Amino acid sequence: MNDKFAYWFFEKYVANSAQNWENHIQGIYDLYWRDVEISRQIAERSECLKKNTLPEHELINFKYDTDYGSIEFWEEVKTTRIYENSTEVQIISPYMKKWLFPSRDFFKAKMKELMETHRLPGPEEQENRNTLTDEEKRRLLEDNDFMEKIRDFNEEYGENLVIQLKDFETGEVVFNIYMRINEKEIMYFESMPPSEIPAEDVKIEFDANKLFDIIEYEESGRIELESPPWDKQPRVGTIKNIKDGVQMFYMFTRFMGSGQANPESAEDDAKFFVRNFFTVVMGDEENREDQENFPEEKEQS
Repeated sequence: MNDKFAYWFFEKYVANSAQNWENHIQGIYDLYWRDVEISRQIAERSECLKKNTLPEHELINFKYDTDYGSIEFWEEVKTTRIYENSTEVQIISPYMKKWLFPSRDFFKAKMKELMETHRLPGPEEQENRNTLTDEEKRRLLEDNDFMEKIRDFNEEYGENLVIQLKDFETGEVVFNIYMRINEKEIMYFESMPPSEIPAEDVKIEFDANKLFDIIEYEESGRIELESPPWDKQPRVGTIKNIKDGVQMFYMFTRFMGSGQANPESAEDDAKFFVRNFFTVVMGDEENREDQENFPEEKEQS
């Protein structure tokens, strides 16, 4: 592997197949572990021949930055035991440090797939849920302000709220959630295509690209290190100081500020329930207090 291979892989192979990103990116891992296996076989043969030094070799060492992240691949010569009871031999140890992130086209395709199959983003156990847990419902039932908001919303508009993530530049609907809000269910929620929405009293649209900004920023500090079994290193780490909590918060307020409700008079109420959906259902408790105490940054048209 070298820079020329990395250019072809990321700029030609992966870039031209956004929807198959997960399958194609697996090729990098396959190549890495193939290199590890070759190094292990060379070391085993050297041990059998009672040779503790390597044959003539050229170490791989390259780094490549791309729109999809970055990858660094290098090899080092180590003296170690391949197995617990084996003798020490020299071995070529491959390492791969990577931050790989799919394109927005991939994200759009995945979110549309979830929407069309009535699933939510997140862990598998969360994908198919559409009601609050007993604990979540209990907490909200005890929140007098929240329950008053529900009563006011039902009286003024009804109980049917549609949340839509939309590419404001192209008009493309990326994700769509139907919510039913009332005192009995508190919040019922289900992702579905717009054509399947059973009823709509209020709809609020958000700029999907601002949500993608948040996801990309959040992932930008996460790096992974692959290492061989005979020199195992911690697999996941972070780039020091790359993530700024204040920046994350303001990116979220910009996302919320992009919301446009129909009817317009329902915008504040709709955003209130959207914030609670993210906090309670999607598990975003980290900035809950900030979201309650600071207003959204209204999107300028």
